[in-house]
This record gives sequence, structure tokens and C-alpha cells, in this order.
Amino acid sequence: MPVTRLVPLVPPVVLLGPPGVGKSTVGRALATRLGFTFIDLDERAGADRFSIDGELRFRLREHLALAQALTEGAVVIAAGAGIVDVDENAPLLQRALLVHLHAPADVCLARLQTSPRPWLSSSSPSGWPAIYAAREGRRPDTRTRLGGAAVVASGPVDDVVVALVDAIRRWRLPHQPDHDVSDLLQLDDPAFSGRSFVIAEAVVADRLPRTDLVLALTPADKRLATVEAILSVLVREGVRRSDMVVAVGGGVLLDVVGLAAALHHRGTPWRAVPTTLLAMVDAGIGGKTAVDVLVDGAVTRNAAGVIHAPRSTCVWPGFVQTNDDDLRRHGRAEMLKHALLWGAGDLEDAIAVDATAIARSRGYKQAVVTSDLHETHLRHALNLGHTVGHALESVLGIAHGDAVLHGLRAALWLSVEVAGLDVESANCARAVIARLAPPSLPPLGADVVDTLVAACGRDKKGDASGIRFVLLQAPGAPVFATVPGSVVGQAIWSLSTAPA
Repeated sequence: MPVTRLVPLVPPVVLLGPPGVGKSTVGRALATRLGFTFIDLDERAGADRFSIDGELRFRLREHLALAQALTEGAVVIAAGAGIVDVDENAPLLQRALLVHLHAPADVCLARLQTSPRPWLSSSSPSGWPAIYAAREGRRPDTRTRLGGAAVVASGPVDDVVVALVDAIRRWRLPHQPDHDVSDLLQLDDPAFSGRSFVIAEAVVADRLPRTDLVLALTPADKRLATVEAILSVLVREGVRRSDMVVAVGGGVLLDVVGLAAALHHRGTPWRAVPTTLLAMVDAGIGGKTAVDVLVDGAVTRNAAGVIHAPRSTCVWPGFVQTNDDDLRRHGRAEMLKHALLWGAGDLEDAIAVDATAIARSRGYKQAVVTSDLHETHLRHALNLGHTVGHALESVLGIAHGDAVLHGLRAALWLSVEVAGLDVESANCARAVIARLAPPSLPPLGADVVDTLVAACGRDKKGDASGIRFVLLQAPGAPVFATVPGSVVGQAIWSLSTAPA
């Protein structure tokens, strides 16, 4: 298999540490190794004006520069030593992957002799140790409280970079079960004082608590025509921007109602009440509202949309009892994807159909979305299994959940062949997919495989250099890889046999 760069799917990496520890030097080398962009925060914040403007103005510029840098996707940020002196920086730093560089004070001071800081330049070198110690003060304790990995930075740059890459590969996203999962079905948001207008799927409309139902939809197409029909009702009913649109239904309904709410008055608040397991763990989180677009006779999934997160969500597991076996399997497909991404030890437990597993699965996706709402880098991890899955869905008309299961099979094949995933972990996941028993694919002839590869290339995660895939380097360690079309074809050919 051709060797391709594997880019870790992690939050922005921020290097912390004392002056002279080598954050900028190591950061540049690390960014090159990872394929990330390097940002020197001192340069962004104008550290060269420190002596002229004073520390207070510099710290304000530094805070703003940090906030901006954290929105720029795959970046390595070398932060100044004093970044931890400002309390307002702590919430920003918690959104990053923090790595602390350590080196003895004499090593750091020796490095500073070639590039002295403004607060040292007016003193003789003999007084530097005392100034350095006083300036560092409680900073080491503050850095420790922020959390993150620790790497010794007193050796050669290449050795430090290797240690940093290893720390980044071992990183796992911390997440907690989602609190939106409740035994109570609540259409109204108690924290919202405006009027609520409910748009529900017809199949559940008569099961809802007494409410002023605006619209009961039959299963909706994910087309702009459906969004226009919803907008017509909202305008006719006099819904205002200060009101709330409540979407009650599966993933398709949440997507189209969420998009309609985003367009209505350029952004009307909405509340998600997912009724299928798939919607509970997927469409009901993150605000990715979208419709499909027909391109050359094939449907391109989610090609038009905006991010318009629901103001709140109510997940009532009781709705799952109304889901048939197919709907439950579709939801468990997304739960399996989440479990592979966080590195669950027991995949069967992670995809159980109960409130605990649903809350845990939602909690993982919520943590990803919170870290990267606008999909600058980390959130791409949630596309595991979806590049081939979307192609199967659009070309062959396979249900989304089943397409994702087959897409995960292709991603596991590529992960072993391209990203180095161990075969035992891949086989464990394959066995779970086999037990979920998605319907077998139709025969895949050469022309169908070529069409599917082309559809993968049209997927919105693609770029001009090739077909980008989210793969697993290890359970819990997703990476980006650009895969040649011929290799993608081999992965799709591997789907010709039933999962076993």
C-alpha cells in the first residue's frame, strides 16, 4: 500500500512552559511532522511592543490572539510563559490539547542568552536566575492544574518532537454522559419564555402531550422543497424570531426543520426532540442542518446546509420502544462509530439500547462538537465510515444506518492497510457489525465500484489532492489520510462478501 501522511484528529495543540524551554523551536518542528500549521502566539500578540505598550496591553492582545488561533483547525500553538497568568485564558486552554514542556532553569536561561526577553534585557546575566525564579512563581502549579501531558524538553529537538508526537497519539477526548437524556418527555424549554410551535412526524403526533401542533409531516424528503414548505407554514402561522420551533421526529425531520429555522428570520431558535435512536445519538447533536442535492443523477448527501445548533434538546428513551429492528440497528451503527472513536473497551456494552449507553454515546459526540463546532479539524473524526457510507447511500439507495455499517467495514479495511490498525481490533469491530446484521449489499461489479469511488470523491470531506478518509490508527485514535482512488476501490471490493 502507498505510504500516506496520517494527520491526527485532535484539538489545537498548545505548548506551555517556562521562558527558554523551546516552545517556538519545537513547535515549528512538531507542526511540520504532524502536517499542522504553526502559530507563535508571541508574534501574533505583538511581543515586540511589550516594552512600549506594557504588559497589560500585551496580555489583552495575547488573549484575543489565543481565542482566534483556537478556531484555525489543525494548529500547533507556542504560547508565551505568561499565558497562564490571566484567568480568562483558562477556559480557552481547556479547549486545546495541552502539552507542558519542562527543562531545568539553567538550561532555559542558557537558551535565553541568545534571545533575551524584555524583562531580562535591562539586568546583568548574574541577576537573571533570581528574576527568572520570581517571574515563574506559581506558574508551574497553574500549568499543572490545567492538565495535559508533560514532556521533557532539555534534549535534542528531534527527540522532543518524537516524545510530543507520542503524547498526542495517546490523547483521548474526555467526555461525560449527556444530561439531555431524561425519563421525562418535555416539548417546552423551561428556560425559554417565548411561544413554541411544534413540527412533528405524523407517526408520533398523536402520541405527544397536548400542544398547539403547527404541522404534522409525513416522512420528509431531505430536499429544499421540504424546507420551503416548512417555511411557508412558519410564515403563515406568524412565528417570530423570539419564538421557538420544536422539531419532533427522526434525523431527516430534525435536519430539514433545523435548516428551516436557520433560514426563518435569519435564525429562529429551535428545540430538538429526536424520536429514533439514530437521531438521538446523531442528528440531534451539533446543529448540522442540511438537505441533499441531486448531482448527475445521484444524490449528494448533506450538500447544502448550515450549522444552527438547537437551543436545547430533549432525549426521551421511551421513543426507542416505537422503533422497529431496522431503526434500532441504524442508531446502533452511529453508537458503534462513537465507541470506536473513543476507544471503548467493550463495544457490545457501548451500543446497548438503554439510557446509559445512549447518554454515553451522546456525551462523546457532544464533547467533539463543543471542541470544534464549525468542523475546522477535530469534528471531522465523526465522519468515520461515512465517506463510503454516503456513497452507498446515494448510489445504491441504502438506508443511512446500514450504509454507515458497511462504510465502517471499508474504513476498518483501510485502517489496517493504510493507518496500521491492529488486525485484532479490526476483527473485534467487524464481529460486532456482523452481529448487527446489516442487509447484504447487491453484487458490486466493476462499473458500480467505479461509480462508488467517484461518489466518494464528490463527498464534501474530499479535496483536490485525493479522497480524504477518517481512519483509525488505534481504537480511540482517529487520523486523516488521503487515499488514492485505486485503494478506495479495493476497500469497496472488500464489501462484496457478507460481514463475518
